[in-house]
Amino acid sequence: MKMKPVTCKIFFITLLGIFIFLIALESSLRIGGELYIRHRDSGLYAKITETERNAFRILCLGDSYTYGAGDTYDNSYPSQLEVMLNSIDTDRKIVVKNLGSPGGNSCRILKIFTENIDTHKPDIAVIMVGMNNAWNLEGMQRFNRLPLLNKLKIDIHDLRLYKLCKLLSINFRKKISMESDADDRRAPRANLQNDVAADKWKELKEKVKFHRETGRSDLAMQELSSALDEYPNGYGEMVVFLREMSDYDLALNYAKKALQYSPQNLQNNAWLHLELVYIYGAKKDWLLARKEMDYAVRDISAIQSVFPEMNNICNNESGLDFKVESDKIRTLIAAIHGKNGTRIWDTLMYLEKNQEERSRILASDLSALIKIASERGVRLILMTYPVHASVNDIILKTAAKNGIDLVDNESIFNAKTDKDKFFAPDRHCNGRGYEVVAGNVYSRLLKMGVFSEI
Repeated sequence: MKMKPVTCKIFFITLLGIFIFLIALESSLRIGGELYIRHRDSGLYAKITETERNAFRILCLGDSYTYGAGDTYDNSYPSQLEVMLNSIDTDRKIVVKNLGSPGGNSCRILKIFTENIDTHKPDIAVIMVGMNNAWNLEGMQRFNRLPLLNKLKIDIHDLRLYKLCKLLSINFRKKISMESDADDRRAPRANLQNDVAADKWKELKEKVKFHRETGRSDLAMQELSSALDEYPNGYGEMVVFLREMSDYDLALNYAKKALQYSPQNLQNNAWLHLELVYIYGAKKDWLLARKEMDYAVRDISAIQSVFPEMNNICNNESGLDFKVESDKIRTLIAAIHGKNGTRIWDTLMYLEKNQEERSRILASDLSALIKIASERGVRLILMTYPVHASVNDIILKTAAKNGIDLVDNESIFNAKTDKDKFFAPDRHCNGRGYEVVAGNVYSRLLKMGVFSEI
């Protein structure tokens, strides 16, 4: 039986309306996510202040090694570099912007590079990036060489609508389960935060962030400590804070409390267990570090159906450098990967196993960064990491190939007989290490004749 013309028209208009609605919803979720990231990393997009308008501006872009993980924000290499540079007798103020984004890979830095240049209008950009490409595969799927059907599956799993539906489904099932049999399993005060409390918690985090970035770690700890009874989430924040301050014993105590207050939050718990890997590694307790890695793998495995890319954190080459040489870890990782069949892991596992492919991606991103800087008249300095990393060779080759100024931090640190004193236990630099990095950049700027221009 044929459909009447009017019925057929209504049917197709309805389908078109649903399609447009889904497109709009997907776009809104993506835009909202991007705005959230920008708000979280607000320093990356801050406008030029009046005092900086006539200054000589240097942008430092990268990951946690740029941000200053391993010590306080004021001891990061950009902060120390600015102090060094402003001790020079020049006619213009010199401003060094720290645009380090912990966990960022080369694709992320490339994505925001043009906007950062247009926003800050720098004279020089210093970039140290690439180490996180080993586990953070954001943006790398554009390089995959899979059949069309597998590419389509990857695209579907990357849809924000798909992730939203999966999250809603998981949360609904969890809520039903908790209501039927969870009074004794529900964490104390787990539901304390209403909308007002959430706003206060956000305000508290901003205060803590401000105190840390202005070098007042004591005030940051006071703020967190005073709010722990009211905001259980603060225990997790305290763990990260104390780990970065190298107070590992106290961090362990807070980690236990953080896990107690959120037993059902697998995503938070996964990151807490990874924090504990760092902490036990710093304490050289490799057995417990391995145990915490196993817990992290377990929790990440449970949420991989929504965020499959999170599993890859377990293959972070710096994470495995903790001497956690357990065969069990590798077995669990392999099992997790095997469960995913031909889904997104077809691409991710290809990238993980193929070092040559990852090298090609980093080289491509670095070349694109060089091109953008050249087109906008910004002088560029590339830097290797202070620690041994496979990406350092790619950075060296790319700089040589394109005639870009280079700071070879790895070689400089390797030449030091007492180099261990320049690093925090988690392989990031400490304040002394970042002072060396700042000095290396300072020396390169001298050789470039930059100060004669200002």
